[in-house]
Amino acid sequence: MVGFNRIPIDAYPDLDLTHFGEERTGFYDIIAASSLPVMIDADDCYDQQAPKRCGHLKGKQLVSVNAMVSKIRAALAARSESEFFIIARTDAIEVYILDEALRHDGGHIPWVSPNELYKMGFSMILYLTIILFRVTYAIEQAVRDLIGGKQLSLKDSVNFQTYEDIVGLSPWKEIEKKFHHED
Repeated sequence: MVGFNRIPIDAYPDLDLTHFGEERTGFYDIIAASSLPVMIDADDCYDQQAPKRCGHLKGKQLVSVNAMVSKIRAALAARSESEFFIIARTDAIEVYILDEALRHDGGHIPWVSPNELYKMGFSMILYLTIILFRVTYAIEQAVRDLIGGKQLSLKDSVNFQTYEDIVGLSPWKEIEKKFHHED
């Protein structure tokens, strides 16, 4: 999770203002908060020439295919754990046509359904902005409702118990009970 999807966390646009080193503390926080596997997009748009831009923004200039292949090889050589895997992706779709973008280094493409991408041979597909945009819309709607004096609708939200379940509060409550003492 870096770049465009970290804008709500960092409050900076993805325009080469922050880099992996500045963001890595946030990665550790995400890893600590979840028992799920975590994928971190640690590329900082290494397929682009500086200054890099979010892959969703226009005006990118890309490094050569040979330069990108060298960077992928270096990442593979630096891998120290077998569970650590490298995913090559590209911001080339805006700069090149689809075939050239896929040849460039592996695959950011405009909206195509998961079924169509599977038929094209993709085994892993990320739709990160769909979730980000949906959450952003929900937050904006909630703020509009608050400003308008509207009460929270249960059909548009989770209840408190569901929220506690989502954030995993129960095990922590048990730990608190076990070790809490009155003075």
